[in-house]
Amino acid sequence: MAGTQVLCAQQLPFWRLTDEDGLPSATVYSLLQDAKGYIWMATEGGLCRYDGSRFRYYNIPGAKAIPITGLYEDQHYRIWFHNFSGQLFYVLNEVVHEVKTPPEVALRGFSQYFIDHREHIWLAADKVYCYQPNLQTWETHQIPLPQADANNPTPINSFAVTNEGDLIASYWANDLQAAMLQKGGRVIPLNGLSFQSSYRYRNKLYLIDRTGNRIQEYQDSGKVQTVYQAQDNLIYPRHDRRGNWWICTDNGLMAFDAQLRPLHQPALNLLPGMTIADVMEDREGNLWVATLENGVFVSPVINWLHYTQQNSALPNDRVTALAADEHGQLFVGDTQGLISLLNPKTRTVLYQLKSRQKGMSVHDLYYDAPTKRLLTAQINLHTWDIVGQQELPEVVGYAPKTLSMARNQNLLVAGGYLSYWVNMHPSDLSQKPKHGTYRQRYEGVTQARYTDPNRNYIVLRNVRARTAWADTLSEEAWIGYIDGLFHYDAQGKAQKIRYKNQDIFAYALCKAPDGTLWVGTMTQGLMGIREGRVIHHFEQTKGLVSNFCRTLTADRQYLWIGTDRGLVRYQPATGDYLLINRTDGLIGQEINTIYLQDSYVWVATSKGLTQIDTLSLGRNLAAPPIYITQVSVNEQIVPLQNEYRLPYDQNNIRVDFQGLALRSRGDFRYQYRLLGLSEQWIYTDSKTNFCRYPSLPPGQYILQVRAINEDGVESHVTALINFNINPPLWQKWWFISLTGFLALLVFGLALRWYLARIERRNRIEQDFRSSQLSSLRAQMNPHFIFNALNSIQEFILTNDKLQANRYLGQFADLMRLTLEMSKHEEVSLEEELNLLQLYLSLEALRFEDSLVYQIEVAPDIIPTDLSLPPMLLQPYVENALKHGLLHQSGQRRLWLRFYIEAAYLCCEVEDNGIGREQAAVIRTRKRPEHRSFATGAIQKRLELLNHKRKRNIFAYIDDLHDAQGQPSGTKVVLYIPLPSQN
Repeated sequence: MAGTQVLCAQQLPFWRLTDEDGLPSATVYSLLQDAKGYIWMATEGGLCRYDGSRFRYYNIPGAKAIPITGLYEDQHYRIWFHNFSGQLFYVLNEVVHEVKTPPEVALRGFSQYFIDHREHIWLAADKVYCYQPNLQTWETHQIPLPQADANNPTPINSFAVTNEGDLIASYWANDLQAAMLQKGGRVIPLNGLSFQSSYRYRNKLYLIDRTGNRIQEYQDSGKVQTVYQAQDNLIYPRHDRRGNWWICTDNGLMAFDAQLRPLHQPALNLLPGMTIADVMEDREGNLWVATLENGVFVSPVINWLHYTQQNSALPNDRVTALAADEHGQLFVGDTQGLISLLNPKTRTVLYQLKSRQKGMSVHDLYYDAPTKRLLTAQINLHTWDIVGQQELPEVVGYAPKTLSMARNQNLLVAGGYLSYWVNMHPSDLSQKPKHGTYRQRYEGVTQARYTDPNRNYIVLRNVRARTAWADTLSEEAWIGYIDGLFHYDAQGKAQKIRYKNQDIFAYALCKAPDGTLWVGTMTQGLMGIREGRVIHHFEQTKGLVSNFCRTLTADRQYLWIGTDRGLVRYQPATGDYLLINRTDGLIGQEINTIYLQDSYVWVATSKGLTQIDTLSLGRNLAAPPIYITQVSVNEQIVPLQNEYRLPYDQNNIRVDFQGLALRSRGDFRYQYRLLGLSEQWIYTDSKTNFCRYPSLPPGQYILQVRAINEDGVESHVTALINFNINPPLWQKWWFISLTGFLALLVFGLALRWYLARIERRNRIEQDFRSSQLSSLRAQMNPHFIFNALNSIQEFILTNDKLQANRYLGQFADLMRLTLEMSKHEEVSLEEELNLLQLYLSLEALRFEDSLVYQIEVAPDIIPTDLSLPPMLLQPYVENALKHGLLHQSGQRRLWLRFYIEAAYLCCEVEDNGIGREQAAVIRTRKRPEHRSFATGAIQKRLELLNHKRKRNIFAYIDDLHDAQGQPSGTKVVLYIPLPSQN
């Protein structure tokens, strides 16, 4: 056993920011939270701003010195500060601006500045200077201070303006500090008063006298009252939102309530040995402490305490077991096998118990108040006489893990090898545990050999057990083995409890006042059991932080669950739960055991012991502010504005945002959505503080962004930004309307053209058929038929049957061939020649052998390989016979020639007739209005044939003359494109 030890300085649950976290310097002079919620820090290394995750540094152009101090925010949200070389600056729109001070101030520097409600800037140097922004001039307030040297004016250390508008100045005179009050036009010496800085809180003016280490409240006309006398060198006082005092000294931080009574009983010196430069409470209730050379400390609560090996007399941080005596003193067991008795009221360790089995972890503690004995579960079961502070000789083995006391001093033990009941009655060690019926059930179970043969045991199972619970009223028991959870009734009957046909692997057991047995498991979460049935099941999918529930304890309202990821306060009646972890101030998140004591919860972790004031527990209801910090369009940063109107090709959008959830230490979330694109919220962690939309279609969109803090509280004000992506010209309504109209117009014109084309094609086809009929009629000219039949009749009358039969056959062949060829669009040259041969042989009868015709085909022409429209030459031959040769006296000659020239099949029809002019005269004389039927039909047919051809068929007519210039015939040349050129 060790003697009484006074604990050192237990600490608030601080976490720390240093230069390793991005702080420009570990020496921080001033702190400020601005209107937006950012934390500003004035450091030895310059100015920075902290958002809870990252630091932003500010370049100070023209600065003569890097260290800065004196942070202040005015009503225009400008952040003011100064350096130690007499330069005054402010930050506006992320840019640092310098306010030029008077030359003498710039030369000697100033000790203090403040900005009043009129936005006048006051400086204390050798005089008091006041800057009036509307005039942009410095005004000097001359105070008649005593001067030892006319060339060296007496410097003013500090000054303050009273509520009445009077000026108080503190100065050095003959190596002594003094003060003067300028009231109206009078100057009143304030004997015995000196101060180096001033401080205002709730319309009260406090003067800080660092020489006397006291805080003085200014009352009226130079009267002051000392309200606090510091033991250490005083730096500065601050207040939190509840009116508590925080006194900064060169040897730590002292906390007092509004009446300057110690906030912690007994008085607690926080961060001893450190020089505290500034203290600030943010809007979430976090306490920020600036130190010189040790960075910034942050505590989320002010009424929790941490006990560690470093700040207390606890011998080990790894606390594993807790129990309390009848006086509220706490037994603290650790992994080294040491047990410390802690007095929470005095925060002292009264003594330590050291077992004979050193270095063996304490798994569980049970204090028996009637016998004043402490039972400890280590490698063996140890018993301590607390009055005599002696370890008793009775030792029971087999690695006990959990101890649970029932009635009549029957102790239920869950051990590493077996589970058993043992009699712990001090007056009768031979008394057997439980009653006879109960014992008879387990007589067959192998009894272990223990060091005390006089004590009776009941071994329930030779199976490793992790946890046990004995009911002091019903004598029921529950034991969690490695193969499942077993229930033992008052008669000792065992029943295995299962859930959904699966075993329950219990790690911790606790029975609540309402009779529910709560079971913490390793992988199955939390279960509540009544009458052998699971009626509650709470796991990660339902909000539990972890399915590994390491320890349990219950009060009348809540169930306290220790997990490997923090402490959970669960209210079974409502299903509400509260997670308590490192962001709330817990020193470690792996919970070993929990102990409830009055309004406090003691939480043992692997990093120390935490005392939690349950009255301070609750969710962090401070809604995290959210801000749009940057917008990029097509990878280019654009100025921030509430609405963007962009062309269709500037639709690659990225928006950066920043939420301020300071207590979460960066462990919070964002949610955002783009209305107009999707109604669904997208969730990201705090590290992904941007969203990107690489190809937004034209339309109107509203981006909404919120931050969600560690307790699920969303931003009260949603950050909004509007995007209007204009459609391209071809997607605008007027363009679409115009395009639609033009399309309809074009469609109408095309339809009209198409219908006209169809109509024309139909007309052409009809005309073509008419042309074919006309050609057919030309072939079957009545005169031709009449003359042919007359000639045949003459052969018959002259009894020239052979000739008659021959010509009649030719006439029949001509009719048949004409009708056959009229069915085709093209025929071979051979067929056309046969037709012409038949036609001319019949026409020759009319001319009574005076007609001589000759058909010539060039040697390079193969008649079967060339084609041409049917009956195309016959009309020209008919015209030559009818108009050229019919009126010719003497021998009548007709030539038909076929040859190829320049990709054309040339067909010549030449006669030695009277010529076209003489033939026209004869026609006019006979019938003035007559127009050759064949001539019109020829011209019309050529037009129709050329309609579908790439190259036209055309005719050339040449009037022939003799040497005397007299008409000697007509030559017609018909040019028909060869098939490969057509």
